[in-house]
Amino acid sequence: MMLRTLTATLAMSIALPVLAQSSNDQVDRYKTKDGTRVELHSGMLERKPDGTPPTFAEIDRNGDGALDENEASAYRLLGDDFKYADSNHDGRVSPQEYARWTAQR
Repeated sequence: MMLRTLTATLAMSIALPVLAQSSNDQVDRYKTKDGTRVELHSGMLERKPDGTPPTFAEIDRNGDGALDENEASAYRLLGDDFKYADSNHDGRVSPQEYARWTAQR
């Protein structure tokens, strides 16, 4: 068990610096029962689009006026940030949520 914890901790300490996050990063700090300190970082990843993001209509393949996770994954950055872009957590990204998300990019 100790080896698994150490391995996971080491892997996280190597991976987290690579996934640099933006200034809206939320950090939660915990201490486990055995005294191990854990930091949990959450927020939007600092990835910039290669060009102009697609329009909402281009991603909304079924034309229902909302993006589900499958549709959002067609645009990699949105797919990666889907839970963040879905600000009301209803499992769909509305045109307003998409506009807010693209403005933050």
